[in-house]
Amino acid sequence: MTSPIDITPYHLQIVQDILRRYLPSGFCVWVFGSRATWATRYSSDLDIAVQGANKLDFDTRLAIDIAFDESELPYTVDIIDLNDIDAKFKQIVDKEKIPLHIDNTK
Repeated sequence: MTSPIDITPYHLQIVQDILRRYLPSGFCVWVFGSRATWATRYSSDLDIAVQGANKLDFDTRLAIDIAFDESELPYTVDIIDLNDIDAKFKQIVDKEKIPLHIDNTK
């Protein structure tokens, strides 16, 4: 089965494990940008959008960022909270976002 996003199965597992560990339950996750549109270049990062009932708190966001920085992923991961961006940027994300399924029920 081909992945819906441009990421290896091994790297996808790393991403899912980090998000499952740190993201509060009830948050939805999407990939957008070049890895969602299959326009990836060697230097492309992984853009992830999250959304829950409330904004992601600072400590959780920091823990996720550190976990990605310390992971074996060969590229950077940028996390955006859809509750914390302007409407114009949200429209851009909404056009290309692909759901990333994680089981983060806690």
